[in-house]
Amino acid sequence: MKNDIKKDIIKEYHNIIKFLIEKNMVIDNTEFRENNNMLTWSGKDNTISNILYDKNISAEEIIETLRRGRQYSILLKDKSVFQIEYKIENNTTIKQRMLYMKLSNEIVDDTSEESMNFEEEKEIVGIPLLIRVDYDIKSHKDIEHPASHMTISNIEKCRIPIKSNMSFLQFVKFILMNVYGINYNDKELIINEETITDSEKKCIHINWLE
Repeated sequence: MKNDIKKDIIKEYHNIIKFLIEKNMVIDNTEFRENNNMLTWSGKDNTISNILYDKNISAEEIIETLRRGRQYSILLKDKSVFQIEYKIENNTTIKQRMLYMKLSNEIVDDTSEESMNFEEEKEIVGIPLLIRVDYDIKSHKDIEHPASHMTISNIEKCRIPIKSNMSFLQFVKFILMNVYGINYNDKELIINEETITDSEKKCIHINWLE
């Protein structure tokens, strides 16, 4: 019998939080909220959380809005954020969205309420980094809109094909290795089936061995 996917997702998330706290990397994190077939961060506000692809807003404004509104799953001490949310039907993930966004290398050691007032804080901004991984099997169009794809920066047409839907653990491992040089070897609870098509394999794409 297939494992309860929601339980596995929540367990995986808690394992990730534990690891990041042990590494002294976390300022704040929010618990998952389950609403019908959606699983997302508690306190999600659709009016301010989905501000990507706004052509009239800067990276600084995007991340400041997310942080001030606590519209994230995890907030790290360099003030970067993770977002993760799922749509689940019949114990199967049919849609998933994961985002990592970072503006600087400035570390916040003070986690008091005053230090969390990003509206008043002057941040040392570097070159913005935004990586998003989406999975949406119902919106798949061969090559044009791969079922699993990565978007770099705030570019709507950027959809780099991915072998399969990444688990959140795989996404966090990818970020920790390539942004922070940290190797995280926790056991993966969720292994997804390959979704990339033969046509998409002929494009430059993202692949890995299980």
